[in-house]
Amino acid sequence: MSSLCPFLRFLTSDRAFGNAKTAHNNNSSRFGKFIQVNYQESGTVRGAYVEKYLLEKSRLVYQEHNERNYHVFYYLLAGASEDERKAFHLLKPEEYHYLNQMTKRPHKLPWNNCYESELQDCFTVEGEDLKHDFERLQLAMEMVGFLPATRKQIFSLLSAILHLGNIRYKKKTYRDDSIDICNPEVLPIVSELLEVKEEMLLEALTTRKTVTVGERLIVPYKLAEVTLL
Repeated sequence: MSSLCPFLRFLTSDRAFGNAKTAHNNNSSRFGKFIQVNYQESGTVRGAYVEKYLLEKSRLVYQEHNERNYHVFYYLLAGASEDERKAFHLLKPEEYHYLNQMTKRPHKLPWNNCYESELQDCFTVEGEDLKHDFERLQLAMEMVGFLPATRKQIFSLLSAILHLGNIRYKKKTYRDDSIDICNPEVLPIVSELLEVKEEMLLEALTTRKTVTVGERLIVPYKLAEVTLL
């Protein structure tokens, strides 16, 4: 049983990447498993293959009222050390578009006809210890063999995803079909986190490549195509 402990710890921490707070459940599984079982001709089981996949990739960029993004983002923002916060360029949860989409809804006051805006706090859950959960996640990753460099790459990627959500687009003034980025100061941060050249990142965010009849074309995205929300 002791040999299973690291594996069981990682399964627990794996919820950080696949579970999220929904309107009905504070720890709802948002990923599924596909199990392929192989049989011999005699009918006995020969082996099996298990594949995990996210049920809600859209949750990364959009959440309904009173819901949160995947747990791991909040673990990282709450539990990262000061050095890690600087290395990963971490901000506060409410400063990320992918985390701050809690909508203000009109709430009628019972004693008159006035309305006030009610903002539901989805950053925290009662009884939750995000710092402790982040420590458990790091420990589990270490116990199953994730090297420090690999863990750093994973957290850098998570931070890059959040910063990508803060990028805003606008139409270029001299071309109707092309777009530009309103806040280019985000680009060097994402470039550093993803370890890609800033020029290549800008090209990937504003254009797409297509091949027609053997010819390779670079087509600019339209504003409606890049504006997810």
